[in-house]
Amino acid sequence: MYERVSRREAIDRFAHIYDLYRRDAHIETDGSRGDQARLRFLSRIMDHLRHRRSTLSPRMLAGLTRYAALTVGAAFELAGYPLDGMREVEYALNGHRTRIVESHPYLLDREVDVPVRLLGPEAFEHSAFVAEVVYEWQRCPIRSVRDKGWRREKTFYIQMGTNDSVGLSSLPPGAIVAIAPILP
Repeated sequence: MYERVSRREAIDRFAHIYDLYRRDAHIETDGSRGDQARLRFLSRIMDHLRHRRSTLSPRMLAGLTRYAALTVGAAFELAGYPLDGMREVEYALNGHRTRIVESHPYLLDREVDVPVRLLGPEAFEHSAFVAEVVYEWQRCPIRSVRDKGWRREKTFYIQMGTNDSVGLSSLPPGAIVAIAPILP
């Protein structure tokens, strides 16, 4: 699950990000603490790669999401850890059973089906399956449907297992379902 990235290539990648933020901070001239912290963090990553001659820890890579405005997937990919591949291995090992999956969408450009047009009000007068309520679907990247309600607290996601589709026949095997708390 690790694609070898040379030390020089990794340093060049992080140096490029560092230079972009340094240029941006130089243009804004206010020298905010956030800019200083960001540049210090990126500098520490490059020093770590140059002098310790080791790979970056997951904690350091996760810090990039905070300091460099990268997604978790992008931060790990910079260091040679493609999370897409890890998802495939996890599915191969556990895909037969329904399980909780990571709530953060690593694949912001992954296309998903979104309802575009619903049937009339009469469709909502009784309980119905989604397929009986949605008239038209559209495929679009996950990032385009992000909204305030996208990451509600205490919401988690499950992925239906390939062996668990009999009990919930309206959900296809492999479907990802959001489980949200009931609000008063």
